[in-house]
Amino acid sequence: MKIAQLLNVSHSYSGQPAIKNISLGFEEKKITTIIGRSGSGKSTLLQFINGLIKPSAGSISVFGKGLNYKEISATRLRMGYMVQGTGLFPHFTIAENISIAARISSYPLDVNQRVRELMTLVGLPDSFQRKYPFELSGGEQQRVGICRALFLDPAILLMDEALGSLDPITRQEIQSEILKLQRLEPRTILLVTHDMREAKILSDYILVIDKGEVQQYDTKEEVLQRPANAVVEKLIEASVW
Repeated sequence: MKIAQLLNVSHSYSGQPAIKNISLGFEEKKITTIIGRSGSGKSTLLQFINGLIKPSAGSISVFGKGLNYKEISATRLRMGYMVQGTGLFPHFTIAENISIAARISSYPLDVNQRVRELMTLVGLPDSFQRKYPFELSGGEQQRVGICRALFLDPAILLMDEALGSLDPITRQEIQSEILKLQRLEPRTILLVTHDMREAKILSDYILVIDKGEVQQYDTKEEVLQRPANAVVEKLIEASVW
């Protein structure tokens, strides 16, 4: 099942084409990595799905329905969103940061219990609940960001260069956490990156985009073994360990 779909979608910024007539769908409960060079249109695709940007042309459907931009909040509550850096509120405790969605969603369950569940899931001690972001390492903060994004148990998790600011060792640790969480609680993850090595580790599917156009979209194995063109080949060659 395609949990999110783009049909004949194009978009321009100040008259400059950013996305050029893209039609595709994302598989449910799979990790799709969206990869390309800077300015290729990767992040714009996530913003389409979250309703942050309305395309200049074409249509977006999520959860089987066309996006209703006048009532987009209800759709967004079914998605988690992570960006580069943690985006944590420095004046909130860790528990308050994780549970921020409960303040805007009339969360019906025990908030404290959900915070504890998520912290346990990503290996954070319960004592961290009362700490503030500045008291945690970068990797610990990123784990808090994962907890916050998953608080409402979203069907879709959008990750926009979410691991890009981490050192290599911490980045590998968080990648392992993501795969562990995906095994325990499968969901649709759309992850934007410029790093093909990260795509190799995390992906079920890889979408390669360049200059606003899809270069290849297929299973990880198909993309890596049979690159569609020179653009894809260069990305793969640049990631050789």
